[in-house]
Amino acid sequence: MSKPHISQNLQVPFGPESATTVYKNATFPASFWHNNILLDPRATPHLFLESDLRTKKLGAIHERLWLAGLRQQARPLHRQKLLGRTIRLTERPDEHLIWNKDNIFIKPLPPYLLDHSFWVSQLCSNESLFGSAVGLLISYVWLVASTSDFAIAIEEHIIPSSITWETWRDIVGDIIQNIDTLTAQVNRRYHYGELRLSRLNTLYRFNISTLSLRNFLNGFMATPTWYTQFFERNFSWILAAFIYITVILSAMQVGLATSHLQGNAQFQDVSFGIAITRFDTRRERRGNGDPGRQTTGTSSTVVLDSTLCNRCFELELGRFLRGDVDAAYGRIARISLSSLDERCSLCQQFRTVLQIANGWEASPTTHTQFYLSRHVFDALLTRIGSFYGHYMGIRFEHTPQTIRLFPTHGIMRGSTSDNVVPMGRALGPSISDFESIGDQLKICRLSHDWACQPTSPMTEVLRLIDCRSRQIISAALNQPYVCLSYVWGQNVIMEQMSGSKLPDRLPKTVEDAMFIALKLGVPFLWVDRYCIDQHNDEEKHAIIQHMDRIYKGAELTIIAAVGNDPNHGIPGICGTARKPQYRLSGEHTTYVAAEEVAVEIAQSKWASRGWYVFE
Repeated sequence: MSKPHISQNLQVPFGPESATTVYKNATFPASFWHNNILLDPRATPHLFLESDLRTKKLGAIHERLWLAGLRQQARPLHRQKLLGRTIRLTERPDEHLIWNKDNIFIKPLPPYLLDHSFWVSQLCSNESLFGSAVGLLISYVWLVASTSDFAIAIEEHIIPSSITWETWRDIVGDIIQNIDTLTAQVNRRYHYGELRLSRLNTLYRFNISTLSLRNFLNGFMATPTWYTQFFERNFSWILAAFIYITVILSAMQVGLATSHLQGNAQFQDVSFGIAITRFDTRRERRGNGDPGRQTTGTSSTVVLDSTLCNRCFELELGRFLRGDVDAAYGRIARISLSSLDERCSLCQQFRTVLQIANGWEASPTTHTQFYLSRHVFDALLTRIGSFYGHYMGIRFEHTPQTIRLFPTHGIMRGSTSDNVVPMGRALGPSISDFESIGDQLKICRLSHDWACQPTSPMTEVLRLIDCRSRQIISAALNQPYVCLSYVWGQNVIMEQMSGSKLPDRLPKTVEDAMFIALKLGVPFLWVDRYCIDQHNDEEKHAIIQHMDRIYKGAELTIIAAVGNDPNHGIPGICGTARKPQYRLSGEHTTYVAAEEVAVEIAQSKWASRGWYVFE
């Protein structure tokens, strides 16, 4: 059995010898849709792989998938036939192994998953995509276990017809030896096999995180013929539930008018609870209904008093959301490594803070303690109101800067404790909130008038990268585009351009910027190295003299201030990890770090360039 290639601690599931007889080059489809834009997958491989591998819809209801299927492998294809199921092909990963009555939906095996070099270059460098790809590949190991399964797979076009049974058997042998489906390497969707569509539709309609009118009507999979089936099967209980709820609400409305029930506290509480259910549901869906949850929608640690040592209990961390409480302010504790109690949940969070500091910073100093402080936070939040509360501070020895940690939730001045609003934002190591960036762009366009509007650049000499085709094009009049500001680096060898086509291999920072531009729906990017004719000295000089107009004319500018060369990448994008975020969770809220980046930017290689003045 051949040994797998190892890249960044992630193993290709099969050896190169097993794959050479199958595909030497990855095979992509002709096109795919992303944000209503038709794209070439060869030009935008990262976006294509996200759409072809990630199971975002199932991920939104993963905690309840046990209601739709068992935590076991899917049955082989010959068993699917014995159950009388018709195999329906789908290209959507979310619909793979979903069954409904007499049908089961199966995604054909993507040929690039059998290309060893493709795994090394595209998948082993991205942990999230790797887990999805391995899980999908393992699902075919479940489905094609015997020669009869293999014959069905070829007949139904589930696996490429060029593969022989002997080749498939060798690949499966490698996968079984190298990958454990119960480990974190496999996307958690593939901890389940077949999933029942009718139950997925119900989960998607009534789950808090996916609750919307559109999802209620469409369910998990929107097919018009299934609306009729849904109402045929469920009309009786829908009608009964509607009548029952109507009778209860009518009776409660009458009851509220009677003197006897007006004085009944329990009845009043029930009525009040029903009245605010709609608002609580909206707040929970946005991630700010439960003070112990982060704004990203993932659960944060809630510290209970019974799990705290005496020192941490007296800190009253996260116990109050308001600022008008009798709590200690200023420096409240010195946290040292030797003082941490292994039985205390807050002490373990302090240990994580020290681990992050020592694991990330390049300073030779090893941090063994830090000072914890509490500060008044009085802020006026636009369109929301005035917030009066507090934030926490962390300061390490030998560093003058205090890292500020803001609450993920707070209460507005003069409002009740029910009016909890989002504050600080929790960030993952490789998660980017493009929706939030898009919202900020819309605010700029609609509210800031001339102050933030792009000015007219020199369109007669302006060239842009079309991120969809990876071609250099001449900019049209009023063409929206994105600028990239980054570090060129020294002694960096780059491939030369052939005409107007970009090189096949681009620096990681440039690839990431193209990915961002596509995600934001502005698929045109200006990068000086590629958009200025480096062999035309006259044009080059003219553009340099008016560089400010190019940056002013952009919809936005991506500033890649980290790293010393263009191969570093942009943190949070396509596998480039961002600096871990300090966070502390208390009884009612979680505090997340919003570090002051001015010092880091001033000390960066990016700020030392001559272009810094223009930008």
